[in-house]
Amino acid sequence: MMKFLQYTFFLALFSCAPKAENHIQWYKNQIIEQVLPETDSTYIVQIGIMAQAFKLNKNDANFEKNLKLLQESLTEQKPKTIGVEQGTTKIVRVE
Repeated sequence: MMKFLQYTFFLALFSCAPKAENHIQWYKNQIIEQVLPETDSTYIVQIGIMAQAFKLNKNDANFEKNLKLLQESLTEQKPKTIGVEQGTTKIVRVE
C-alpha cells in the first residue's frame, strides 16, 4: 500500500508540473549582433557568431521588455538567454 501511495504522489507531482516551457529552445549566454525592423509587426534578431536569425513579434505581450533586453545586449555586449519556440524562429522569451 505504501508503494502505491508513493507512486500516486510522484505521478500527481509530475503531472502538475508546468509544461509551458517544453516547446522552447534555449540559447544561453548569447550576444546579440543585430536587431532590425523587418515589417510593421516583426524585428529580425541575429544571435552571436552562429549567424542565426530569429523574429520578435510586436504583437507579443512581452515585446517591449524583450526588445529592450535584446537592444541592451546589442549595445552593451551583455549576454542574454533567448527562448525560441521550437520548430519556428519566433522569440518567446528573453532573460
